[in-house]
Amino acid sequence: MSHPVHFTPVIDRHRTFDVTENAQGLWIAHERHGLGEGVFRTQRDAVRFALFETGNPSSVVVVAGTPRARVAH
Repeated sequence: MSHPVHFTPVIDRHRTFDVTENAQGLWIAHERHGLGEGVFRTQRDAVRFALFETGNPSSVVVVAGTPRARVAH
């Protein structure tokens, strides 16, 4: 008889993510020490990813302001 395996996710509350919009209009969640990154269509999704990775709302910094110039295709 097998025993259930319990998984506890590792949450690092000392990581900090910056969330910014790139020139193509995509949102980047980038961990400041290069430990993680994600590219998303919406700011909301980028922030949700960063919150999931850190487990700490104060570890997510949304960089507001004018997005970088968009590249015409």
